[in-house]
Amino acid sequence: MVVALQFLVPVLYLLAMAAYARVFSAENESRVQWLAVGLLVVSLAAHTALLFAISRQYDRCPVMTIGEGILFCSWILGVIHLVSESVTKTRSLGVFTLFPTTVGVVIAAVILEDSPIREDLRNSYFIFHIIGAVAAYVCFGFVMVMACMYLALHRRLKQKTFDHAFRKLPSLEKLDGLCAAWSVMGSVAMIATYAAMWKWDHMQEVSSLSLTQIAAVYLSLAVFIIAGIARKLVGFTGPRYIKTVLFGFGVFVVCVMWVHGTTAG
Repeated sequence: MVVALQFLVPVLYLLAMAAYARVFSAENESRVQWLAVGLLVVSLAAHTALLFAISRQYDRCPVMTIGEGILFCSWILGVIHLVSESVTKTRSLGVFTLFPTTVGVVIAAVILEDSPIREDLRNSYFIFHIIGAVAAYVCFGFVMVMACMYLALHRRLKQKTFDHAFRKLPSLEKLDGLCAAWSVMGSVAMIATYAAMWKWDHMQEVSSLSLTQIAAVYLSLAVFIIAGIARKLVGFTGPRYIKTVLFGFGVFVVCVMWVHGTTAG
């Protein structure tokens, strides 16, 4: 079952990616948009089945190896895309957001393999830490893509460059809303992730992360949280909000790299 789905899922995503590329390039997208959505739904269904098959065959949560981690990242990004295009009622995001999903699935299909997992790593808190971290990284990555699209669209508007890309991309308001929504989701996931890691450390009587390391990650999230509060209270939206989110993403990446670097050291 795993082997069959391992080769089927990448093929389905490649077909969905081609359909979404056709939607983006076509002037009249109504003829192909339902084909694209249908292929995406089938791809996600097969992708979900593959994750369950891996879990059943290896008797573990399917996020414990590099291949499984990439596969799970790709699944979350696919789900985020499906939710986002449903909210914005546009099919033009697929050519951008499904590309990393498709690449991830293809890579995962090549490197998927069984690997023995230490018993202490099967702890539910550690697994929740991994899942939450992956979800947070994907959410923030998606926000970065949406923010870059926003700035590109805003620049075209200022320059009055109303080309094909300008007409196809979602409105500035929708991109702004997507950045806000997934920034909140990413922040919540990351806060929960490090709380779970602290609990796992306590249960195992080890110290994987110091309070300084955890505080650094939480403080990096303050940019997203403060920007989100300002958005609600004083209408902090538009290019200023988007640039703040991009700054927050940069700070977050630096902090996470420092945490992992010092932990490995």
